Amino acid sequence: MKNLLRKELGKVYSLPFKEREKVLQVLSKELESRREIVFAVVFGSFLTSKVFHDIDIGIYLYRPCDVLRDYEYAENLSRELEKKVNLPIDVVVLNHTPMWLKYRALKGKVIVDRDPILRLALKLAAIDNMLSRAGI
Repeated sequence: MKNLLRKELGKVYSLPFKEREKVLQVLSKELESRREIVFAVVFGSFLTSKVFHDIDIGIYLYRPCDVLRDYEYAENLSRELEKKVNLPIDVVVLNHTPMWLKYRALKGKVIVDRDPILRLALKLAAIDNMLSRAGI
């Protein structure tokens, strides 16, 4: 809910791309310390645009719980990461997302990668799904 409210208010941030690399290093270090995360990717406007509303992070968990517990986990993790980088963070648990969001996220920048084979398999499945939906 907090992320929806933030976007409704239209707050935008700007940060030089060199500074963004420093932010990514901090996020990588923080997420690397969490053994429950198989891989983490940053995606969206933080990587591609001059301005952004938040930093989108997709995480894949070793042992996902139910959707509600994992949503709470993602919200708590978002708040913890926000304190580290002083920027809004939106964490999504990729174990529970639709294929189109997995596809979008997995095109992003990998910042934690404990199982590259699993990550690549999920990326290929997402690409295959998108091509099938497009009738290709």
